[in-house]
Amino acid sequence: MSSLPHLGRLARAATTSAPLPLALAAPRIRALSTAVEGQRRNGGGGDFRGPRSNNRQHPRSRAPAVPPNNLAQLLNTFATLKSEGRRPTAAAYATLIKEAANYATRRGTTVEPGQFSLGFEIALGAMRDAEAGGIELGIEPLNQLLRFTVLHPEILSSLLIEFAKRKATTVETYDTLASHALLPGHVEELMMILVEMFEQNMAPNQNIVRNAIRLLCEWGQSRLAIDLVHRIQDVPGQREVPSESWVQILIAAADQQDLPTVEAAWNRVVNIKAYTPDEGLILSVLAVAARWGKPALATRALGALSDIGVSKKEHHVAPLIEAFCRDGRVPDAIEAVGLIREGGIAPRLQTVRPIVEVLRTAEIIDQAFYCLEDRVKDEKPVDIAVFNALIQASAKMGDLQRARATQLAAPELGVEPDIDTFNMVLLACAATKHTELSKTVLGEMEAAGFAPNETTYESMISLALSQTDYEDAFYYLEKMKADGIKPSRDIYRQIGMKCAAFDDTRHNLVADEMANIGYGKLDFALAMERKRERQGRGRARDYQRHERGQRTEGQRGNNEREQRDRRQTRTREREVESATGA
Repeated sequence: MSSLPHLGRLARAATTSAPLPLALAAPRIRALSTAVEGQRRNGGGGDFRGPRSNNRQHPRSRAPAVPPNNLAQLLNTFATLKSEGRRPTAAAYATLIKEAANYATRRGTTVEPGQFSLGFEIALGAMRDAEAGGIELGIEPLNQLLRFTVLHPEILSSLLIEFAKRKATTVETYDTLASHALLPGHVEELMMILVEMFEQNMAPNQNIVRNAIRLLCEWGQSRLAIDLVHRIQDVPGQREVPSESWVQILIAAADQQDLPTVEAAWNRVVNIKAYTPDEGLILSVLAVAARWGKPALATRALGALSDIGVSKKEHHVAPLIEAFCRDGRVPDAIEAVGLIREGGIAPRLQTVRPIVEVLRTAEIIDQAFYCLEDRVKDEKPVDIAVFNALIQASAKMGDLQRARATQLAAPELGVEPDIDTFNMVLLACAATKHTELSKTVLGEMEAAGFAPNETTYESMISLALSQTDYEDAFYYLEKMKADGIKPSRDIYRQIGMKCAAFDDTRHNLVADEMANIGYGKLDFALAMERKRERQGRGRARDYQRHERGQRTEGQRGNNEREQRDRRQTRTREREVESATGA
C-alpha cells in the first residue's frame, strides 16, 4: 500500500524521544501495579522464546498462548523474563503496546507540557526494546502509537515520517488518524484522510463514519456529508450507513435549504418508515419544498404530518400553495387554498401571496380568471381569498380596469365580496390616482355593510395627497380618528410633507398632533428643505454625468477621425515610395 502523501508533507520535523529501555519502565509500573485497573494473575508468561519454558502443555491440548491482557501483570511478566535472559515474542510486544495505549486512553493525561504519559513511555520503551532485540513488530504497533496522538499531538509528525519510511498503511492507521482529526473538529484534515482511504479502496469503520457525518452536519456541510455516504457505499463489502446518520443529514439539509440532499435523505429514512420526523422538521422540509417549487415533496411532508397525528393548519398548507405556484401550477395552488377552507380556517391574504406573485402579467391573470370560471362550470366553489388575489395582482400592476372588472364579476363566480375585495380595488385607484372611482368603491363598500378600516383610510388619504387639491386628506384623517382608528406615523408624515411642499402652515399642526400621540415631533419645513437640497444635488450630478458623456463621446469621435487620417497619410506615403522605387 502507498503511504500517506499529504501527511508526509504535514510532518515538519521529527520529535521522537530517546529510546526508553523496558527495564527502566518496569520498576515504575511495579510501583503503580495496584493502581492499574483489574489486576489479576492469569498464570504463565505467554508464548515466549528462550532456553527454558514453563508453559509445557500436553501435546493434544497445546494451543497458541496469549499474553495476559492486563498491563501491570504484563509488565511484571516482561520484567521477570528480562531478568531470566529470555526474549518475548513479537505478539507479546504487540499486546503490551496495545494495553499501554488502552491504559493511557482510559486514564487520560495530567502530565506537564513537554512530558509524556506513563502509557506512552511504556509503549515506546517496548518498541525500542523490540528493535534492540532485532524483533520486527510490523505496522500494528505504529497504529497503536497513533492512538497516543490524542494525548500528545506533538508526536504525530514523527509517526507520519515513520509511516512514510515503511510505505505501508492500513485501515487501522487511517482510522486512528481520522479519530485524531475528529476530536478537535478539524473538518478539512478529516476529509483529506477519508478521501485518501477511498482512493485506496478502503472504508473507515462505522464509528468514524458516524462521527464524521455528525461533524459535517454540525458545520453545515450536508452536501459533503451525503457525498461521503455515497463514497462509503461504493467500497465493496461495506455496511449501509445507519439511519441515525441519515436523520442528521436530513435535519442539516433542511436547515440549509439543500433540496437534493433533503430529497435523498427523506427517501432513505422517512419513506421507508425508518424514522418518523417531528412537526418542526416537517415544517423545515415544507419550507424547502416551497422555496424550490417541489409540490411532490410538500405533499409527502404533509402526509408525514398526518402520521404523527397533527391536523393540517394554514401554515402547513401554505408552503404547498407556494410550491405549486413556483412550479407553474396555479390551478393546483387554487385547489390547495380550498383545503384550508375545508379545514375550517379562513385563508389570509398572506397565504395567497404566492399566487399574487406568480400573476405578473395580464395574460397570466386572465388565465387564472378563466380557471375560476372553469371551477364554476364544474360546480366547484371559488374561494374569496383566491378571488381577492386576482384583484391584488391587478392592483400591483396598476391595472385598475382589470381589478375593477374582476370585482364586478363576483356574482358570476358565486363569490361574496369581503372588505379585502374593496380595499384591493381602492389600492388600484390610489396607484392610478383615480379619485372618482375610489369614492364609488367606498360607497359600495359601505352599502355592502363594511365599515372602512385602516387600510381603507390609508388608501383614500394617499389618493387625496396625490392631487393638487388635497383637502380630502384632512377629511379622511378626521373621519379615521372619529371611527376610533389611530392613524399611522407614515400617514402623518405624508400629510405634513405635502403641506410643507405647498408652504401650508398646517404642517405645524400635524407635527404637534404627532407629538401629542407619541410619534415624536417632526420639523416638516426643515425636512422639506433638505429634501429639495438633495434633489438639487441629484439633478446637478445627473447634468454633470450627461455633460461628461457627451464630451467623452465627442473625444472618441475626434480620436477615430485622427486615427483614420493617419492611416490614410501612411497609405499615401507607401504608395509614393513604391512608385519612386519602381
